[in-house]
Amino acid sequence: MSLILKHIFTVLLAPLMLITAGCGSSADTLAAENTQVTEPVKLDWQEMQPTLKPEAWAGLPSDAEIISEQHLEAFGGIRLTFFTKPGDEDYVYAGLESSAGSYFLGPSGTYNYREPGDSTAAACVLFDGVALKITGGLGANLSLSSYYTIDALGIPAGVLQVSTGHTREADVDRDGSTEVVAAHGTPMSAYVYRWHNGHAEEAYLNDALQADSVMLRDDLVYEAADLGESQLMEYRLIPEGLIPVDAE
Repeated sequence: MSLILKHIFTVLLAPLMLITAGCGSSADTLAAENTQVTEPVKLDWQEMQPTLKPEAWAGLPSDAEIISEQHLEAFGGIRLTFFTKPGDEDYVYAGLESSAGSYFLGPSGTYNYREPGDSTAAACVLFDGVALKITGGLGANLSLSSYYTIDALGIPAGVLQVSTGHTREADVDRDGSTEVVAAHGTPMSAYVYRWHNGHAEEAYLNDALQADSVMLRDDLVYEAADLGESQLMEYRLIPEGLIPVDAE
C-alpha cells in the first residue's frame, strides 16, 4: 500500500474509532447508573429482659381449681397443670412436674380465658433448639406465649415471653435459626424475636417500615401498607434487615 493510501485509510478510520470508543463509554456509564444496590431497611433490635423465673415448690395448692392438664412425652415426659387461685380473678397459672420435681411457672393467661383449651402446652423449635411453649389468652386478638427450656434433669428455665399478639415460630430471615413472629390488631402490628449474643431481642416492623399495617404471609413475605392506601409493599427479612421482594 502506498504512503498516500495509508494516510487516507488512517484519516478515515480515526473518527470511526473515536465514535466506537465513545459509544462503549456511554453504554458502560448508563449501565452503571441503572445498577442500583438496594440497602436493607435496618431493624431497631431491643434486648428483652428475662421475665420468666420458674420456682421450685411443693406442688399444686389443695384449694386450687384445676382447669386442665396436659402430659407431654417431650423432655422426658412432663405434666402441665393450668389452674386458678381462690379469690384471684386476675390470672390463670401454670405448674410443671418433671423428673426433677414440681415447679410454679407463674401466669399463663388472664382469668377471662380459663376454659379448658384456653391454655395449651406444646414442644416447639425455638432459635437453635427445642423449647416448651405455653400459650394462654390475653384478649380477643392477643395471646401470651411463654417459652422454656427443660434440661436433661427436667429443670425448666425461662427463655422468652411474648405478649404482642398471636405467635408462631419460623426461620423468617432464612439464616438457619428459628425466630418467633407475632402480630395483632387492625391495622396489623408485626414483631419479630431472635436470639443474639446470648439473649433474646425484639424488633417492631411497623416502625422500621414506617407503615400503618404490616402482615406476615404464609410464604414469609411481609406486606406493608398505610391506612387509606391500596398499594402494598412486599418485603423479606434477611439477617441485615428488610429488603423489597422485587430487589431480590
